[in-house]
Parts: sequence; structure tokens; C-alpha cells
Amino acid sequence: MQKTSSQTEGPNQLCDATLVDSLLTHVGQPEFPCVGAKSAKATDNLQIETAWRLTSAWNDIQIHERLLEWSDDYEANPSGLRSLAVVFAGPLDLDEEQFETAMWERLQSLAAKDDWRGQPYSEKVSSDPSDPHFSLSFGKQAYFVVGLHPNASRSARRTPYPTLVFN
Repeated sequence: MQKTSSQTEGPNQLCDATLVDSLLTHVGQPEFPCVGAKSAKATDNLQIETAWRLTSAWNDIQIHERLLEWSDDYEANPSGLRSLAVVFAGPLDLDEEQFETAMWERLQSLAAKDDWRGQPYSEKVSSDPSDPHFSLSFGKQAYFVVGLHPNASRSARRTPYPTLVFN
């Protein structure tokens, strides 16, 4: 696991270590069902970044910069499953619908930054959500994003803090 920069700057900071440890502990639990996350953690291919609030654009530029670096790293060495997890300090009280709305607002903001920075969409996927080959693209790489949060209806998606995992 790598942690490269402090990103929880903003009002009501939570310690980066608390956020990182919460996800590592969660992934390390025997009942956690995601074999891919466990594999990424075990092979040091899980990077965890921290951010202030899922409902705020406060850290979007920093998150996007990290996605560009992560994409460049993958292009240079495209082997194995890699995950970039962004753990947000809050809010902790979002229901399923509120979480989905906030998650898509963050993803749209990140996509807008990709466009603003002139990043072409990955040629491997479609940018059309109605296309079966649709996927998100950041830094010319295709991503599948998993949203996790404290009030998820599926126990496998329930984490102590809101988290977006870019695979």
C-alpha cells in the first residue's frame, strides 16, 4: 500500500492515517468478499489517497492529478490488478441515493478536469453510457469505479468512510 500525499486539507480534517487504516483494516477482514482488493493490497498495487468530503469539490484537482499519475504509471507497466482508492472523511450519514448522487458529482467533476486538461478518452471503451462498452476514462485509461460507504445496502460495499475505488 502506498500513500503519497495528504489530501484531507479543509475544514474538520481527519487524520490521513485514520482514513488509510480504516480501509486497510476493512479490506483485511476475513469476511471482506473482494478478492481483487485483497490481491491489490497483498501485491502493493493498492494506493490510498485521502480527501475531505465526497459532497465537496475541495480535493478534485488533487484527486485528478493522482489519477493522471496512476494512469501514466499503468501505461508504463500495464501488469496486474491495480486500485486507487480515495477515502473521504465524510459525510458519514448519506443514504444510498444521496451517496450515488455525490459519487456521480465527483466523477463528473473529475471527467470535466480530464477534458479541461485535454486528455483523450480511452480508445478501449465507449464514453456513451448507453453503450455496453461504456467505462470512465481518466488520463487515457479506462476505469471501473466502485463506490463504498457506511450506509450501503450491500454489506460488501459498506465501509467506515465514503470511498471511491478506481480499478
